[in-house]
Amino acid sequence: MRRDKKSGKNPKALQPSMQAPTKTAKAQPLKPDDRYVVFSFAHADRECPHVFHFKPTAEDAAHILELMCAVSGMTWGQVKLHRSGTRPKHHSQPLNSVIKEAQQRIVDLHLDEVVDTDLFRFRTGSTRRLWGFVQEGIFHVLWWDPDHAVYPTEPSS
Repeated sequence: MRRDKKSGKNPKALQPSMQAPTKTAKAQPLKPDDRYVVFSFAHADRECPHVFHFKPTAEDAAHILELMCAVSGMTWGQVKLHRSGTRPKHHSQPLNSVIKEAQQRIVDLHLDEVVDTDLFRFRTGSTRRLWGFVQEGIFHVLWWDPDHAVYPTEPSS
C-alpha cells in the first residue's frame, strides 16, 4: 500500500465522511419535493408549428440559462416556495387549462400517457415561461413560451 511521504497516510483511503453507508442503514425513498431539480431536453419540442416551441433566440437562451442556474441545486420544495407577489412564481398547471393546441401537441408527441394531468411552468419574466413536465424530479423541457401563449391570462382580441 502506497503512503503519502509527509503524513504516512494512504492517499486513496476514504475519509470518514466519504465512506459508503453501512448495510444496517436503510435508504428511505425521497419525497417528490425533496428531490433536486434536474433538467432534461429529451422532449424539447423543436418541431412545434405554434408560437410556443423550443427554438429560443440567443436572448431567450440567456433567460433560460439564468433560470437553470438559479434553480439548479434547489429541491422542488424550495422552487415551489418562490413567489411573485403573493402567487407562486413556478407551479404546476392543469393540462386541461392550457390552450387546445398545447393539449393536442402533447397527444401528437405521444406524451399523453406520461403527462397525466399537469404540466409545470417556470416563470422567467412578466410573460416568459418555460413549459414541461416533472417526472421523478426531472423537469422535461417541452416549450419556450416568450409571449405567455400556452396559458393566456389576457383575453384574445
